[in-house]
Amino acid sequence: MDLFESYFQQERHYLRQLEQLTAEEKPHLADSLSGHDPDIERLNEGFAALMGRQRQKIDDAFPEITLPLLQRLQAQTVKGIPATSVVQFDGGTDVDFSCTLPRGTTVTTSSGVPFITSRTCAIEPLALVARHLTHQLDTTRLTLTFQYIGKEDHWPIKPLSLFLSPDEAVADTLMLALCHHFRNAELHHNGQVWPAEPLGFSPLSGTDRLVLSPPIAVASNWAPQMLMESLYLPHVHHFLTLALPTVMSSRLSMTESQQFSITLIFDDMLPLSESQLAEAFRLHCVPVVNLERKAQVTFPFAPETARYPLPLPNGQALLHVTRLELKDEPEEARGQRCTFAPISQLSHFVRDTGEEQWFYALDITRDALGRLEYALVFYDSHARLMAQPPEREFTCHFVAFDSRLPELVAGDICHADENIPDGLQVKNLTPCSLSYPPVTDSHRHWALLSHYSASLFWLHSVDALR
Repeated sequence: MDLFESYFQQERHYLRQLEQLTAEEKPHLADSLSGHDPDIERLNEGFAALMGRQRQKIDDAFPEITLPLLQRLQAQTVKGIPATSVVQFDGGTDVDFSCTLPRGTTVTTSSGVPFITSRTCAIEPLALVARHLTHQLDTTRLTLTFQYIGKEDHWPIKPLSLFLSPDEAVADTLMLALCHHFRNAELHHNGQVWPAEPLGFSPLSGTDRLVLSPPIAVASNWAPQMLMESLYLPHVHHFLTLALPTVMSSRLSMTESQQFSITLIFDDMLPLSESQLAEAFRLHCVPVVNLERKAQVTFPFAPETARYPLPLPNGQALLHVTRLELKDEPEEARGQRCTFAPISQLSHFVRDTGEEQWFYALDITRDALGRLEYALVFYDSHARLMAQPPEREFTCHFVAFDSRLPELVAGDICHADENIPDGLQVKNLTPCSLSYPPVTDSHRHWALLSHYSASLFWLHSVDALR
């Protein structure tokens, strides 16, 4: 039961109780107030709907105050959380070259649902061919053997990014061991052994760990978002970067042997078997997020109107607005320059630029049925609602995601973008996480605002987190 329905049912219950008391005091009205008259029941439902909406507004958490503040802080709570997964690019023995897939590379499902990569993905002509686990007294040695499949006679040593495991329990165990029990590592090739720095084998952390769009230009706001992603998106953070040693040599010769191995040494017993590690440490993996980057709507300005609802399809949520621009008509001479900027950039310095500049704010509300409603509210350089807008149409470009995405299992994301090199196949290794619509009104927003003002050191305290 949603919030409005709860208020609606409370008002109906109140009217029934009131009708029973009235029927006892005035018996001649008992037949009309017995609940069997459909006209009176419809009247009660209409009154309950009106009063329920009023009570919901009275009891809200003042979203007129909290929503703009959290938007200025780029809090993910008021944006919503798109669905995420982890995909692997695999070309087998056909991909014998190195390449880098940039952040924002698009992959899709068979039904056309778009996902984009959240960071760059380095493709190397390597394949992980063996995982060997040996246990000694209070020590575990995990050996990863790689096969070189490139055309050159050498491989330039580069950091390797590995996805720990599609099995979340195995990935959690490996992450715990890497964070607390990792001692050192060794690189073996052609009978030679090179020790590696333990610090080069640490999992991603801090801003490098963020999968969703980071809160740019706002200092220290990455910590609450990292906590949120750790709670809601645990599978996309199970990555390890192997920074291989390059002190003795910057490349490995592949003329004598095309295999090399990396041994990870832990100072505790690793409670895993080789069968559990059969799908662990996957190469060429990257987190993906369900985003539609090229969404846009165009409609005209209206006189004496400052608020413009965005006609989004049902189930589509807006993550953030990228830019606004006036629509240029064909063969139309360019007039006075007009720019649009977020309301967070409004200051007294913009009043003397000599340009016509407008500012916009994104208003997020819900109607009586609980459906999301997005609207742009325009202001002038004096923070007054726009009264005389430009006599032209404007286009709003934004990034959207599907807040009602159906369940996607492993293997459903299987189509690569045309910009991806030929031979590379893609599939998701993990089921997609759930998507969450933005929270527009919550009393917890006040506590969230206080967390943004807290020191980052509170994240290291278990009591503070609880």
